[in-house]
Parts: sequence; C-alpha cells; structure tokens
Amino acid sequence: MTRLLIVVAFFGFFFSCNSPQKSAEEKIESVIPKSEEKNATTTTEPYRAAVSKAWILDVRFNIDYKTGAKGSPTKPEEFKGFIEAGGASAWAKVPGIRSKYFTISNDGQSGSGIYTFLSKEHLDNYMKSDLFKGFGSFPHIKDLDVKTFRVLAGSEVTMDMGTWPSGNAKPTREDMESAVIFYPRFTIDYTTGKEGTPSNYKEFEGALIEPMNFAKMWHNSNVPGLRSKYFTIDKTNTIGTGIYTFVSQKHLDDYLNSEVLAGFKSLPHIKDLQVDTYQVIGGTELTMAVNPW
Repeated sequence: MTRLLIVVAFFGFFFSCNSPQKSAEEKIESVIPKSEEKNATTTTEPYRAAVSKAWILDVRFNIDYKTGAKGSPTKPEEFKGFIEAGGASAWAKVPGIRSKYFTISNDGQSGSGIYTFLSKEHLDNYMKSDLFKGFGSFPHIKDLDVKTFRVLAGSEVTMDMGTWPSGNAKPTREDMESAVIFYPRFTIDYTTGKEGTPSNYKEFEGALIEPMNFAKMWHNSNVPGLRSKYFTIDKTNTIGTGIYTFVSQKHLDDYLNSEVLAGFKSLPHIKDLQVDTYQVIGGTELTMAVNPW
C-alpha cells in the first residue's frame, strides 16, 4: 500500500511542477542510447524507439451461430476449431505484424482480434488487404467494431516479460489456452482542474516514462502473472486502453483485487471505465512474436 501511495503522490507532483519540462517526444529521444537505435532492428526484445512506433488494431464482433450458412459455426467449439486447426497461420504472413491474439468471450458469444503492428504504415496496408476485408464478409461475424490505438512509450517496460509457463519465450498451445486478456478502456479527462492530473495528452503520456516511470507499477514483479501490458491511446488522444495478457485466470483474479488496479481506478482523470475479458484461443501461438522489434 505504501508503494502505491508514493507513486500516486509522485504522479501528482509530476504534473503540478511549474518548472519548464521537455515534451514527451523529447523525453523519448533523450533516453534512447545511440547504440540501441543503431542495433535494435535485430532484437526480439521490446525497446522504446520501436515500441513508440507500434500500433494496435482492435477488431471486435459478435458471433451468430444461427445463420444456417454452409461452413459457418453453430457453436463456440466450432468457431474456435478453425483457429485451433491452424487457421491462424494466414495472419503470420502479414507484413509488419508483431502479434495477433485470437480471442473469444467467456460466454462464447463475441470475439476479438487484437493485433500489434510495428508501424502505422503496416497497419494501414493490412486494412486495405483482402485478408482484412474478407473477414467482415463471413455471415456469422456481426456488429464488427474496428478501432486503432497508438502504443505509448513506456510500454516496453511491461511487454514480453520473462517466459511463458512452459518456460519458453514464445508460447506453446497450452500457454495460449491458459492465457486471458484483460482489456480496460477509458476516457481521459484533461479538464478536472485538480492538482496532479494531466491537462493535455503529452502530460498523460509523459507520466509513463522518466522521470516518473509510472509504467513500472505494472511490471510483473509488482503484478504477478502478467506477461504483457500495452499502454495505448486513440487518434483523438482522449481514449486510453490497457491491453493485459495474464498467463492464467487466477493471476487476473488476483489483479482485480489488487491495490495497483484500485489505485488506477481512483485517479480523477480516468472516466467511463469499461472492461472486457477474453479467453485466448489455441492456435494463437502461430501469430505471436512473428517479427522482431
């Protein structure tokens, strides 16, 4: 509890300080060693220069099991069966894709595809592709909702942490089938007028990195069982998300009762918090860590 209170207090100090500060972009550039910039293209480890260029494609939909159309699933097991049988492999060939999670809700009535692209250009090219356009044409895919989000600097601290339960850096089928996605979305209120809250998106983003390092609160040394968390923001800079991958439902349940989450929810500039959870479908291992950072 003491650690959380210190961090939240520092969060307030960071924004209330009246001394001139560098912009978020300047801070990002100032902490990337030149050698890292030069050599990082060959690494599989996340690093700030690459992570801050990445984008998330969030595709959500409802699943209609009563279409009667030939080849359409009639129950959740059939919907998952396509991915489990290797159907994910087509997405492993998409240029610039880092990872894609194939997910389904706990009740089996909705699903999502959560993609990480190495750049906005790669994302845009995919959205023009036949593979992307074809997905929405399936008769059992309803109420398609597509959003994009920019990955924020600081996320490199909480991405690809450690190994999966199998002990591997890349997941196995069993790792994927045990994993769960926790996906909160929220509105960022820059007009609270309260001391310690951000007044613009640069302040919101800047809190994740030096000198405050707010992102480190979600390192798995503080949140057991967390494999990755992305901090993201939409193109309007008013909607934020956190995309968490937990290695098991038990670890997610523990996080839901944690001081870290309670502290985040209490921040006055976090509004309209909505949360979804998804099961990861077996077969997703084929589209994990496809391309290096």
